[in-house]
Amino acid sequence: MPESDILDIDTPYTTNSKITKIEYHSYIPYTNSFNENDEIRIAVQQTDVYPYLHESFIFMDGKFVDPEKSKICNNGMYFLFDQVRLEINGVEVDRTRNLGITSSLKGYLSSTPTNHHCYENSGWNVKYESQVVNTKGEFTRGNKLDPQNWGWKEYNGKLNPVFTKKPPAPDTLLNVISCACTKTCEQNCSCRKAGLLCSVIYKHCQGGSCLN
Repeated sequence: MPESDILDIDTPYTTNSKITKIEYHSYIPYTNSFNENDEIRIAVQQTDVYPYLHESFIFMDGKFVDPEKSKICNNGMYFLFDQVRLEINGVEVDRTRNLGITSSLKGYLSSTPTNHHCYENSGWNVKYESQVVNTKGEFTRGNKLDPQNWGWKEYNGKLNPVFTKKPPAPDTLLNVISCACTKTCEQNCSCRKAGLLCSVIYKHCQGGSCLN
């Protein structure tokens, strides 16, 4: 940088540290023998990655001794924990107490009859039926289960999580959603970006010029 630009504080800050892609990495606790441990720590010690916290997941798997007598209630997995805590460099950043109660309240208040299925892969089930246990009593995701039958799909040789298996909204609502395109609906079309097809209410689409 030239000396004449050192005090040029009006120049916008620029950086080349851009996030170019998202990758999923697996991390396991320090020990696999939990028994009645008071704390389970999962450490992320990679310095060359930026954790994408709101896209992070905790997976649990296990097996019921008697699956006929034991069932998992709605959102039941979260009641196994008293609290969950996030620390960065030993400093507590965020914490949630009574995880089962708080997450259940959030789910009941946020979900509607048309979108509650979005939480099924996280153990949520408004029908109060155990959908996360197979016929052998094994639940959620583990090495003994086919991941593509338990919320994952294979794409380009990699496993990616499936966030929902249902349409994003009822057909009656999807049919009234419109984009702001004035010409052909190409890459910049908001419907196309969201994975939706343009509906018949688009005036410019009725002439056959729509590419979506």
